[in-house]
Parts: sequence; C-alpha cells; structure tokens
Amino acid sequence: MSCLLIIGAGGHGQCCHEIAQRMNCFEKISFLDDDERYFLSDIVVGKINDLEKFKDEYDSCFVAIGNNKLRKELCLKAKQLGYKITTLIDPMSFVSQYCFVGEGTVIFPGAVLETHCYVDKGCIISSNTTVNHDAKVNAYTLIYSNSIVRPRAYIGEMCMIESRCVISSDITVKDNSYIVEGRIVSSNKEYAYE
Repeated sequence: MSCLLIIGAGGHGQCCHEIAQRMNCFEKISFLDDDERYFLSDIVVGKINDLEKFKDEYDSCFVAIGNNKLRKELCLKAKQLGYKITTLIDPMSFVSQYCFVGEGTVIFPGAVLETHCYVDKGCIISSNTTVNHDAKVNAYTLIYSNSIVRPRAYIGEMCMIESRCVISSDITVKDNSYIVEGRIVSSNKEYAYE
C-alpha cells in the first residue's frame, strides 16, 4: 500500500485526511505544515520545506491548501521531487466512470460528477457540488459547496467559485475568475469577476 504525505494540516487538510482514510488505500498518512499549532499532533511530521526529506518514506503526496496559486506551486514542487500526486475521491461522492478527474484533485462527499465531464488537476470540488455532463473545470480551480456547473459549461484555470453558485449551460468563465456566493452566471459572453 501507498504512504501519503498531505501538505497542509488545517481544516481543509483535516477533511482531506478523512477522505484519504475512507478510501482505505494508504498504509500511512501524515502531514507537513508550517503552523506550530499543529506540531502537537504526532501525524504532523515536519514543515513544508522538509518535503524533500520524506520522499523515501512517502511515495504519494497531496496538497491540501485552498489558495489556488500556492496549491499549484506546491503540486509542481512535489512532482519535481518525484512524488506521485494522488487524487482523493470520497467514497460517498458519485463520480461517473465516464468522466475525467486529474491528479491532485479532491472530490468531497456528496459531490456528483456526471458522465463525460472533465475536472482537471489540482481542483477542489466541495461537498454537494454537481458538475453536469460535458462540463469542463480546468486546473487548480476551487468550487465551494452546493454549487452547480451546468452541461457544457467551461470553467477556466485558477478560478474560485463560492457556495450556492450556478454556472449555466454553455457559459465560459475566464481563467482566474472569482464568482461570489449565490451568483447565477447566465450571460452568453465570457464572464469574470476581476
């Protein structure tokens, strides 16, 4: 079985840890984090800069940090060091066998990924979010809980979509967009919050 090192021991990291446990495919799961508040835990084995020191002990790595830019940087660093960037899919989610989920993505419980949707690497798909058929969510995008990405919608890279949003069918959301909570995006033009 694989040994998993999670970067980030905060709230998001703890949730990812539970998902990894429920997947029941890791022999050992530990954390790296720079916040000394977490060092009392025996599963926080070091700081983020210690990543290289642990590559012989842990073959897999997952970056559990909500900040899209930092998550991308750390995923690339871990991959360069030779870690396998794992994907976490909660057993209580529904992920179609006909969709694509990229490395380093986490799918939370209650999320639904329908047939032929595409969720790229390093994404966070939060609880009770639905990505409908033929929709595309590009790399390092975070979608909070209870949002819906409708059929054939296209979400650019590094986007943040808050809770209870609806991205309507056939809509393109530009890279780096920030969609505020509760927004319905239904314009036929490219859409972005700067």
